[in-house]
Amino acid sequence: DAIIGSPPLLLAVFLTFFILKGWMLCALIKKKIHIRSTYFTTIPLIIILATSMLDNSAWILKLVRMLWLPNIDYRVYLFWIRISWGCTIIHYQALVLFISSLISKNKKFALYQIFFLVTSTLFVTCFAVLAMLNFNCFTPLERPAIEFTFQSIASLYCIFPLALINIYLTIRQSYTTQMPRILKTQLTLLLKFIVIPYWAFDFLQISPLGFSPTWVTSSYTFVALSNIFLIVGFYLCTKKIIGIRFLNLENHVKSAEQNMFMDGLKHALEQLSYVTNAHEL
Repeated sequence: DAIIGSPPLLLAVFLTFFILKGWMLCALIKKKIHIRSTYFTTIPLIIILATSMLDNSAWILKLVRMLWLPNIDYRVYLFWIRISWGCTIIHYQALVLFISSLISKNKKFALYQIFFLVTSTLFVTCFAVLAMLNFNCFTPLERPAIEFTFQSIASLYCIFPLALINIYLTIRQSYTTQMPRILKTQLTLLLKFIVIPYWAFDFLQISPLGFSPTWVTSSYTFVALSNIFLIVGFYLCTKKIIGIRFLNLENHVKSAEQNMFMDGLKHALEQLSYVTNAHEL
């Protein structure tokens, strides 16, 4: 934690990732939000980016308060932290919906997805109500004990039932469903470079569950590695998927208008049409 998890490095990581996500979010909204046929994929992706930015902003607020502005009102700080906890659940819910949308053409939620949506909504409501009703909390010791119980249960819910079960079901469905090879490649890249590492580092951040009024994370190193790994994951995916339909929200794969071979053949045939004798041929 002395090097990788140092507050200045963490702040630089979160600021960088916040800006990157903001750029991606603006580009996505600008280009794709009006395409009705891609709502089932676009909306979860927008929610993933937006909630992840909010989580980054909570970390940025904490680090700025720790490094330079310790006199920031604790009530405002705690309110934002609680909201970010609720957004983390929304983030995971949107992530699993986005993954499932990549291989499923069914625009209706499955029964298990409805169950997770309802459960996630209950958790988010708990954190939102707590943030509003217990706003006048001036010190960490004034926080109610039930809040840390919520945090423990919500963490276990996001890491295991919500994420792990949905990842397993998605992988199993990819093997049992007839899918184009390009979509399987797309899913493999997403899981390998982003989803599974993100899940693993999040698990390490909260393990063991020791929430308390002064608890922040089990390791700042894993917090930094989690975000750094996600940045690298996005880069590697972008680099490896050139030419395949990864996160392409168009209805059809776009191909080049002309092929060099076809252009050459067309030109040759055009020249042959002007031949009038054997010598010219």
